Amino acid sequence: MTHNTIKIGVSGCLLGQKIRFNGEHKFHWYINEILGDYFEYVPLCPEVEIGMGVPRKSVRLVGDLNHPEMIEPVSGKNWTQKMHLYSSKKVQELSDLSGFLFKKNSPSCGVFRTKVYQKNGIPVANGRGLFADTFCKHWPLIPVEEEGRLNDAKLRENFLERVFGYHRLKILMSERFRRGDWVKFHERNKFLLLSHSRTHYTKLGQLVANMADMSPQDFKGAYSKVYILDVARNQTSQ
Repeated sequence: MTHNTIKIGVSGCLLGQKIRFNGEHKFHWYINEILGDYFEYVPLCPEVEIGMGVPRKSVRLVGDLNHPEMIEPVSGKNWTQKMHLYSSKKVQELSDLSGFLFKKNSPSCGVFRTKVYQKNGIPVANGRGLFADTFCKHWPLIPVEEEGRLNDAKLRENFLERVFGYHRLKILMSERFRRGDWVKFHERNKFLLLSHSRTHYTKLGQLVANMADMSPQDFKGAYSKVYILDVARNQTSQ
């Protein structure tokens, strides 16, 4: 991978792959026709990769919101363990990604408000797909989004800024640690940070000012957390 290549994980059905449970796709025009000019996509479908087939019986999340199971409602077949085993191994192979676009409402890939069915058969829309959950926990700094939320201009801008920001930060972190390079990085991103959060810009400035008092590893970890996670939360909540 060159420094100019920005790799983004994408649920394969959003790229037009006919891998949905019903043998269809969910081609997303904006992802393919607009964003495709800027990113190299890494397509992925956890349900296909664990052997569920195409077409296949639909599955749903059932039980505890924090630890749901993936069940075929008709047959009762439980895919939870197989999905967990696959997810735990697969996410370790995705270190070169700078973002991920997931399929909304998917029991494997949903990130926000994914339905989890309770014992009474009523769903609670507050869960997260099994693969998406593993990915987000393993790579907490990598920006993630769902295709449906790209229709919101503010959320779309937020995601793209975080992707480009994470990519630039990842390049800097991969290079030999030089304090001057971090100072220049901070200065180049000054106005972008200020436009979203003066509080976080000030916090990052304090970290840069006290860089000499920290080990390179501690500084990079602290700066990355504020730059990617805290600023992202602030942007989303505005």
